[in-house]
Amino acid sequence: MARPEITGKRSADNDADCYSIDEFCRRNRISVQLFYKFPKQMPTTFRIGTRRLVSKEAAQRWRREREQAGAQS
Repeated sequence: MARPEITGKRSADNDADCYSIDEFCRRNRISVQLFYKFPKQMPTTFRIGTRRLVSKEAAQRWRREREQAGAQS
């Protein structure tokens, strides 16, 4: 399968307004175990039925906070 940057096609989760825990972890290159081990350091989530999701805004805010924390140390 050709890479998206070659074909010009975007993956479906680039357009998503929210991510599942698995998608969020994959996009940010962290393990799902790490997500659940340090819940206070992870982005806020919300539930739709039985699914637990991370909004795009919460993910962006989380990344900014992590970058700022890394710059201060």
